[in-house]
Amino acid sequence: MKTRSLKFALLLLLMTWMMSIRCVDSIELNIDSDVISNLVVNGKLVMGNPSVVTVTAGRVVDYDPTPTEPLDLKSVELFNGDGENIALEAGGIGRYELKIPANHPFFHVEAGKGYGIRLTRNNGDVYESEMDTIETPPVQSEISLSLETRELFFKDGSKAYQDYILFDTHTPTTDPKTRRPVRLRWDVIHTSSFSDDNGSVCYLETFINDNRVRILDGTAIKTLESDYRIYEPAVSNQFAEGAYITSIQEVLSPAAYDYWANLSTVNNRTGNMFEQPVGKLRSNIHRVDDPQEDVFGFFYATKQDTLRRYVDPDEVGNPQTRCPFIPAGPTQDPCPQACCDCTRDPKSLDNKPRYWRK
Repeated sequence: MKTRSLKFALLLLLMTWMMSIRCVDSIELNIDSDVISNLVVNGKLVMGNPSVVTVTAGRVVDYDPTPTEPLDLKSVELFNGDGENIALEAGGIGRYELKIPANHPFFHVEAGKGYGIRLTRNNGDVYESEMDTIETPPVQSEISLSLETRELFFKDGSKAYQDYILFDTHTPTTDPKTRRPVRLRWDVIHTSSFSDDNGSVCYLETFINDNRVRILDGTAIKTLESDYRIYEPAVSNQFAEGAYITSIQEVLSPAAYDYWANLSTVNNRTGNMFEQPVGKLRSNIHRVDDPQEDVFGFFYATKQDTLRRYVDPDEVGNPQTRCPFIPAGPTQDPCPQACCDCTRDPKSLDNKPRYWRK
């Protein structure tokens, strides 16, 4: 039971790592495990113009704490059901990616076709994913906004009230061509503007990574359209000078939906004794000559629909602006925050977003 719990804890860490690679400090835990050196592979193909495929590859966290040797990959390829193959380019430590234009001479990305990835190590071991089929996504029609006041309770027994903004996207739940129910997933990006004390305007972009899995199974509901809660931040200075909320809707194959649904179950566990027992999240990636070897992660192919909504400060009660900066006491830096120079904020974009119309 302890071994299974360790494996499951490792899986939680790896799934959180899925969307980006972060530097972390080593943790010294002297625990025996038969999965420490196993591969973790996550990948996604997004159909578009260009289509973009991204794969991250690494090993399960090393608890020895002997540093894990670099992953010895000879090649990473994308393949399809027509027998076409194309090599990905190394884009950083453990990251491989490629942009594929719609008019590519020998590799074609099309809805209705299956795609997979193949990783070859220097010792000849080959790992392949099952092929995942790209489906046609419905088109979101609206992102609505409403306000809600919540009562917050603290450990010392005190309480406070906080206003929250509730964002719902309205979308059909069927394939626009076949009218069959679809399975959907969302990512959310929050972009805001703010002015520093010198009058310069910067734009901050935040990919919302709150460990929440935003999915909807159209086969489980009776309506042809649905509202889905994609984001519910507190009212803050991030809305004081205007903001955009971007909803990125993906259509999932049944296998990809099952993977995200299982991950959601894992993330929402509270330790209640009546919850479903932990277990290995099923991967669609395997070693070709040894399918029994544990490989963690998942590859899927999708097409996205993107919708943005501008949030005017008036809509959310005109919250207080971030600047001017007022120091609380003596400080060596007369302006330690980005209010002296908004470009000092690490999330500041180099340029005004092309979609910013206000």
